[in-house]
Amino acid sequence: MKVSDYIAEFFVEKGIKHIFTISGAGNVHLLNSIANNKNIEYICPHHEQAGVMATLAYKRISNRFSVMITTSGGGATNAITGVLDAWADSIPAIIISGQEKTQYVREHKNLRMWGVQGFDITKTVKNITKYSEIIFDQKTVKYHLEKAFYLSENGRPGPVWLDIPIDIQAAQINPNELIGFIPEKISFSIDDKIEQISSLISSSKRPLFLFGNGIRLSNGIDLLNTLIEKYKFPFLTAWNGKDMISGSHPLFFGHEGNYGQRCANFVIQNCDLLIAIGTRLTIPQIGYDIKEFARDAKKIVVDVDETELSKFNSNNSFITVQSDAKYFLEKLINKIPEIKLPEINNWIERCNKWKKDYPFVDERIHKETEGYLNSYKFIEELSKHFKKDEIIVTDMGTALTCTHQAIMLNEDQRIITSTGLGEMGYGMPGAIGACFASGKKRIILITGDGSMMMNLQELQTIAHHKLPIKIFIYINDGYLTIKNTQMGLFGKKFTGSGKESGVSCPDFAKVGKAFGFKTFKIKTSKEISKIISDVLEEKGPVICEVLTHPLQPLVPKLSFSLNPDGTMVSPPIEDLFPFLTREQLEKEMLIELHEKSKKIKI
Repeated sequence: MKVSDYIAEFFVEKGIKHIFTISGAGNVHLLNSIANNKNIEYICPHHEQAGVMATLAYKRISNRFSVMITTSGGGATNAITGVLDAWADSIPAIIISGQEKTQYVREHKNLRMWGVQGFDITKTVKNITKYSEIIFDQKTVKYHLEKAFYLSENGRPGPVWLDIPIDIQAAQINPNELIGFIPEKISFSIDDKIEQISSLISSSKRPLFLFGNGIRLSNGIDLLNTLIEKYKFPFLTAWNGKDMISGSHPLFFGHEGNYGQRCANFVIQNCDLLIAIGTRLTIPQIGYDIKEFARDAKKIVVDVDETELSKFNSNNSFITVQSDAKYFLEKLINKIPEIKLPEINNWIERCNKWKKDYPFVDERIHKETEGYLNSYKFIEELSKHFKKDEIIVTDMGTALTCTHQAIMLNEDQRIITSTGLGEMGYGMPGAIGACFASGKKRIILITGDGSMMMNLQELQTIAHHKLPIKIFIYINDGYLTIKNTQMGLFGKKFTGSGKESGVSCPDFAKVGKAFGFKTFKIKTSKEISKIISDVLEEKGPVICEVLTHPLQPLVPKLSFSLNPDGTMVSPPIEDLFPFLTREQLEKEMLIELHEKSKKIKI
């Protein structure tokens, strides 16, 4: 049996239905075997970067593996951005690259390059993969495949990369003689930590759960409703955990962070016990100084990755628990009969007041200006048109921040994006991967004119497969998020962020027509509901331009205040811009106002 045929059969045994690939001289045997296998469909994007991003979205939506197969050289290096995305967001991903003949790779390993594309990609990606190996011996192909698939999903998930020389792909093997991989069992011992947490829960007055995507990765989502029902604590979700539980749940208060909702930030900054499960507490979540985050609270952080937990070792207000999220949830649920739960009606009342006083879409700060649509209000309206099982994909910048601040989802709807790497151009390949993973259901893509240009070529992939992807594009003159940052630092002195500073975008209605898309345009709030309905009712792919102000504020957000002497004050995350009066902020805080906030002059 030929190695490439064995690999195709291995994929089938793993339940793989779709493979993303771009053909090249280095992967011809692999692709030929896949094409000859009736149980696998291959999809050809127009850039390897997009292929990996589509593969990640496929895994997120279906929880089934897809694979990205590249050729050698530039085809392999093009895939790196997508691999880094998987590394940052802990997404299991399998990347396989073709390679020159074994003798050239092995015997001339110290050369920069032997032929046109002879390059050892595994060394390049070693620090952003869980496993990266060249297969030099055809008899080890089963071992490497089994190890790669196992490592990708177990422990902290992530990407793996196998590089397979062309002569190994074509080599003959006897499958019965191949050696397999035997994994070591991973176990956790957390009973002592559960006892400690139980005691903290009993003595708390303002407890709070924070749920992250690690819960989904551990297949623990089904336990969330049980946990909340038993404990009845308020909860927030990290952005990448937004679609794990209904946004209408009475104990849900949003998402905290630099671009969090004001309500959510008040909740987390005033709690006295925080239990964060399956989220790594990044800077965008907690602000720029860890000592200012939930500073009156004991903070429990549950993560499968010991290295992530080590960030908190120097701060005694943190208790770290190394555990699979699902295993921890099971332990905490089973512990409930032994725990004396605190009386927290006053705390929930206060959380509800913040939610009422500071709604996710707030007329005071999310106004339409100069006749342009406001992106927050657009998302609020778009949410009303979702199907029960809608799948939404967002790109970066405005499409990410505004959507996650304003969108409302139920527990059957999904939203995916790149939260760790945050690379512009994720949206379109993400929508393609999500579409194939869902059986070609309708996908809503929210993107910006700047992000569209980063993977514009994938419009043809959508057109080729006639995918029902509805693309809403914010037309805001390039990079609105960057313009907001530049305005904060330099006034209206822009560099490389819009047409007048070097970045222009095309007429997307004309672009859409060139690719065979039906196109729409929303100019005013009066037509927004009707056009959204028209777009979503179309059977095939659609582009809809949404005209928003080129300098629309992205608020609320963590910002800074300039002192008279020119120094900057960057406050904790409860003190978002636009700043409240100091009297109002002090009234909202159940703990003492931070010294930085006291220094800000309104």
